[in-house]
Formats: sequence, structure tokens, C-alpha cells
Amino acid sequence: MHKILFAVLISCTISCLSLQHFTNDTIIEKEDSYVKITNTRAHLSSLTFGDFRFATNTKDFKKLNNGAKPPFKHIIYYAKTTDPNYDYYVLYNTACKKYDSSNYNRIDTTINGKNLVLLFSNHTPEDDKIFILKNISIE
Repeated sequence: MHKILFAVLISCTISCLSLQHFTNDTIIEKEDSYVKITNTRAHLSSLTFGDFRFATNTKDFKKLNNGAKPPFKHIIYYAKTTDPNYDYYVLYNTACKKYDSSNYNRIDTTINGKNLVLLFSNHTPEDDKIFILKNISIE
């Protein structure tokens, strides 16, 4: 019985890591009409548009997505806007092998030797995607 309880506890802990692993170190703050996202653990800095809502924990992710759980591990942050309607993920140093390619475009990048995966919903305006990519950095 103890082995089953232990296995369930480990499983729950691992599933909670999807947003908890990096997000305790994520700071989101307004900067003029933009939002600056900083994560000290991942050494990441990002500037994005001011109309996004962000998830840095599972509870916030569920609020933004009608109760759905985060589909990936190692999420630094998740961003969603409604005008125009799109969302994106910033994932840290992960292979992220499974994702819905019918709904997301994947961009793998290495900045200062650190691997990032960005997943943009397919209806992300190209100019917005370029702006977000130009304004993300790792120390």
C-alpha cells in the first residue's frame, strides 16, 4: 500500500513541475505599454506586448484555459492575448517532442548556449512573432 501511495505522490509532484520548476523566479512587470518578463533561474529576459495575460503557475494556466492543465514541462511562462487572439509558450532547455503541430509553430533557438523552445499558436501575427523573438534574451 505504501508503494502505491508513494508512486501516486511522485506522479503528482512530477506533473506539478510543468510550471512550478522555473516560475517561482519569474517576475512580470509593466514597462511603458509593454510587459517585461524576467526569470532569474533561467537567466531570461523578455519584452512583450502589454495586452497579454500570463501564467506562471498551474492555477493561473487553468484560469486562462478553461481548467486545462499545462501540456508541457519546463515552462518558463505562458502568454495569451485576445486581440488578436493567440498564445505562446516559452520552454527552457527541453526537447518538447510532443506538441500539436496543427495548432502551434515551433521555434528552437539557442541563446548564450541555453536552449529555448517557443511555441506560437498558428494564428500569431508574423509581426508580433518577430517582435517577441527579437526581444527575448538569456544572460
